[in-house]
Amino acid sequence: MNKDNMKLLVKAIEANKKQFNMAVFLSHVDIPLNENSYQSDRVQYEFIDVGTKLFDCNSVGCIAGFATALANNWTMPKSEEKDDGSDWLIKMNQMKLFSTEANNFLGLTKSEGDNLYSAGECCIWKYLYYFDNKYPLEMDYSNRVNGDADEDDMESWDNDNLFINMNSISPDTAIDVLNRIIDGEIILANEYGEPRFRNSED
Repeated sequence: MNKDNMKLLVKAIEANKKQFNMAVFLSHVDIPLNENSYQSDRVQYEFIDVGTKLFDCNSVGCIAGFATALANNWTMPKSEEKDDGSDWLIKMNQMKLFSTEANNFLGLTKSEGDNLYSAGECCIWKYLYYFDNKYPLEMDYSNRVNGDADEDDMESWDNDNLFINMNSISPDTAIDVLNRIIDGEIILANEYGEPRFRNSED
């Protein structure tokens, strides 16, 4: 982990809290930004042209989005991945680009980055939801037929049927978690690729 760059990331989010939204790598919005913008679900992924200035007054982004912006002087880098011109593949390539750029800048492995940026199987946010009551995180059961979790789903924190509602991650929560990672209190991925508290056997 590159602690110096992690600290730069924390400072960038602290200075731009209104533009933090964990639900997208980066997106422009058509609503006024305020301290609760992170809760807005009126954001969606959009293709960003190479060289575009990142984080203007109408854009929001997640941890990986902020890290990519810092790594590239606040402009959109060029993907080296080949595509066939389809929107789906362009989107996949650009999402991979954000993750790769952020991991390189922050000095994280792929597993560590996946656990920090994602909502799924072994993400740090699900781990904290189950084992730490410090943050007002919420689960997203929208993929369930009845909109709720089955009892079997709740038995294991890393159940791949469970996802964190990324709009429940506030900038203050992200900042605090990043600081705990910098301080070594939280490990993003152990030898099994799972997040843990240091010296924890959960």
